[in-house]
Amino acid sequence: MLTELLSLPLTGPVRMSMWLLRTIAERAEAELYDEGKIRRDLSSLELRYDMGEIAEEDYQKAEDELMERLRESRRRAEAMSR
Repeated sequence: MLTELLSLPLTGPVRMSMWLLRTIAERAEAELYDEGKIRRDLSSLELRYDMGEIAEEDYQKAEDELMERLRESRRRAEAMSR
């Protein structure tokens, strides 16, 4: 315990940095796989395509990526519910 206290000025900033990086990564991942956000992004993408703002090829590519994120989101939700 004494060693921990004495080394705190050196290890404290490292521990804080690691905690901060983990927290940011967790939040980014949560947003990336948020089913509601993915559905909103799909709706927005479809609207942009219908309005002629993006080409069919770009639409298909973006839709494929969003659908993969949606599948992964559901896999993660299922794994957490076990």
